[in-house]
Amino acid sequence: MAINLNELQELLDQAGAAASNEKEIRKGLTRIEGLLSNITKEVTNVYALLDGSGPAKKARTARAPKEAVETDPEAPYGRKKDGSPKVKPGRNKADGTV
Repeated sequence: MAINLNELQELLDQAGAAASNEKEIRKGLTRIEGLLSNITKEVTNVYALLDGSGPAKKARTARAPKEAVETDPEAPYGRKKDGSPKVKPGRNKADGTV
């Protein structure tokens, strides 16, 4: 079985080229990683700047409490002191009458 030295040399050259390509790829990836970390830092700085700016929040005023309506216990059919009914007229659910 004859060994072809030319083919062996070509295989060795291809292996060396692959190793150099791998080194170049690793260098490129480390550069990209550094750039990404710088971008992340800058974006964080921009967010920090934006936190202080923006419209000022308005102070909320408290709502006025509703007026308590007094009822007259002696008024017929549960009417209020002003004469208006407590409940809207309609069907009474308790006894089923209208």
